[in-house]
Amino acid sequence: MDLAELQELFFRAIAWPTGVADFLAQADAETVAAFEDAFAETPEFTRAQRVDIYAESYFWRLFETLQTQFAVTAWLAGEAGFRNLVTDYVLARPSRDPDLRRFGASFPAFLSAHPIVQAHPYLPFCSEVELTMMQLLDAADITPLALETVAAIPADRWPQLRFVPAPTLALMASPWRYSPLSEACRGGRPASEAPLAAADNVHTLIWREGMHVMHRSVPPSEAKALSTMIAGGTFAEVCSAADASGAGIEAVAGWLHRWIEAELLIDCAL
Repeated sequence: MDLAELQELFFRAIAWPTGVADFLAQADAETVAAFEDAFAETPEFTRAQRVDIYAESYFWRLFETLQTQFAVTAWLAGEAGFRNLVTDYVLARPSRDPDLRRFGASFPAFLSAHPIVQAHPYLPFCSEVELTMMQLLDAADITPLALETVAAIPADRWPQLRFVPAPTLALMASPWRYSPLSEACRGGRPASEAPLAAADNVHTLIWREGMHVMHRSVPPSEAKALSTMIAGGTFAEVCSAADASGAGIEAVAGWLHRWIEAELLIDCAL
């Protein structure tokens, strides 16, 4: 057995979702023989028990990865709840990618169908926000739209002007507010004190500013205007959307300034 074959056998054993003993129980005779030839045992520990030490470490590495990436989700689920959730996820979706940062890519979808949502219905949304934050961090670098460029546009062109959103932003609707939950989590508050209450039409804006991913709750009128802009609406249509939500042109101008400063836009054109 060469080094590559040994490494492949070792990984298959430690990554088996239910432990090394179960891996050997289902393996063919050739694999079992190779395992016995590759790994030594002692009077105190069998081969399977020794390799299982690495398997345990592998699981906890996966657990720590998800706990870091989905910090608010883990906080809300509770220590035991999140540990059990990750165990179920590892069993259902074993890691197949050498980059552990991508291990949680299907975690929100898995969570949506998990029984834990009966007690914690807000968890899928929180995990989706946290996954989106990771994805935006990995998005390609952009050149944001400059305030000076916008200031130079003649007034008669503004009604038909269309602003191009950056690929590093997302606007997500949900009955839950993520940003107050994140603030409470960072503040070390107990999850039992999480500010879960929210009204209809709640939106969370997620964006990357430089190399930092940010998020905030967005009022309904601003969310309507921003959604119209993201969908490719003209500035006149953005203003109409804001007006229908009770906001005037002054509010839109203030939002636009804020969007540009936050690097939410990359271009504008007729």
